[in-house]
Amino acid sequence: LQHIGSVIRNPEIQNLVPVLLLALCNPNQHTKPALDALLNTAFVHTVDSPSLALIVPILHRGLRERSTDTKKKAAQIVGNMGSLI
Repeated sequence: LQHIGSVIRNPEIQNLVPVLLLALCNPNQHTKPALDALLNTAFVHTVDSPSLALIVPILHRGLRERSTDTKKKAAQIVGNMGSLI
């Protein structure tokens, strides 16, 4: 997974690679911190496909959680990313 993180060109996501990799490796413990980190990120640059490869599984997991707070955070992140289009 470290090799995947090395090909990301988006500077916002590049700073979050360690947090995102933890969430992918251990989703039960690290999904919420990863969502918090993504929620606090202002997306200015376009999100490339390697970045999406790291983000989408975490967002998918967040949207499937029982907690409404986690679902809300994941939905807000999707909305923030969608505003770039």
